[in-house]
Amino acid sequence: MIVYRIQVYIGTEWLNIWSPRSAEAKRELATFEKAGHEARLDQIEVGAGREGLCRLLNLADANHMNLEGKLIARTSQLEPKA
Repeated sequence: MIVYRIQVYIGTEWLNIWSPRSAEAKRELATFEKAGHEARLDQIEVGAGREGLCRLLNLADANHMNLEGKLIARTSQLEPKA
């Protein structure tokens, strides 16, 4: 199963927002970008069954370094400077 995670930096905290659909997650990312927040969108493969879901739930608040996923997009604030 594939899920999408947006990590957004608001104030002094990184927050996680989870979505089952890519289009929904991209709209959410665009909302944060318009608001001027740093954010990233990752696609994460979750193992099948209860074990996969439990692993995801146990790591749900972990940052992108601890729960690896495929980077889909970033807000412009996180783009590398040329």
